[in-house]
Amino acid sequence: MRLRVVHAPDTREAITRIRADLGADALVLATREVEGGVSVTAVGALAQEEDLSALLAPGDGPEVQRTIAEALARHQVPEAVRKALLEARGASGGEGALGTLVGLLGRWARFTPLSARDPLRLMLVGPHGAGKTAAAARLLVEAALRGRELRVICADGARAAAAAQLRALVAPLGQEPVVVTTPAELGARLHRESCAVVIDTSGLNPFRGDELARLADMVHAAQAEPVVVLPAGTVPDDAAEMAANLAALGARRLIVTKLDSARRLGSILAAAAAGLALAGATIAPEIGRPILPLTPTGLARLLLQRSPVDA
Repeated sequence: MRLRVVHAPDTREAITRIRADLGADALVLATREVEGGVSVTAVGALAQEEDLSALLAPGDGPEVQRTIAEALARHQVPEAVRKALLEARGASGGEGALGTLVGLLGRWARFTPLSARDPLRLMLVGPHGAGKTAAAARLLVEAALRGRELRVICADGARAAAAAQLRALVAPLGQEPVVVTTPAELGARLHRESCAVVIDTSGLNPFRGDELARLADMVHAAQAEPVVVLPAGTVPDDAAEMAANLAALGARRLIVTKLDSARRLGSILAAAAAGLALAGATIAPEIGRPILPLTPTGLARLLLQRSPVDA
């Protein structure tokens, strides 16, 4: 708002000066006589004033929905999943895109973080190179920091390199991983264990029936909760199929790995749509960093920015 006070010999001269300064649509607020003439107070046309209340107000429903839809499309979330999420009923959240998306995610997906109250036996399952061994080592580190006893078992004994990798990761913690190769060996070993156990399994092709059948035998022998470990950059349609196949074996939760090296996160929502609860995420290979819990707020923030989290 531009306010001007003009002193002039007469009103006509004052108005002429005001219009030259503020424009023809200037509004006169007050006129009074003063020594030597008049004093006129005027303001620039109100129509030219920026409406800050409109600029600062949260976006309306359509604008918020559009922002969220564009973010989901950018992350290559499958169309059916986008539609289901945007139509989630009863969602509640704060104003704006972030608050709305937090509410939608909280209503549509399940978030079940890893915790000390987890079952005594967790089995990490997933494709080759997903980061299962590093996740097992992270869980061991977290247990040690909490003063909780946790044993680690390598159920990938057929590959010497797998056992060696796990051994190298947990050696600084004073642990020697138990190595087994068959479901019978795994069952027998677990029968002798009284503390909590995390089982690192071999990578598999989750689209091959024979490999899924072998994993099913391991799950049955262990009587453990399978937890899926999946890289964030997995193709969403593949992630959905992997999640569905592993959920059929009893998997109920997902750990997302390599979050820092993925620019599109559609795989997370695709796996959630296939029935997996979102448990946690990792953003770097160092085992000293914990598995961070996935929450509606955290996931919403990741989805609304163009590039996922910086390490």
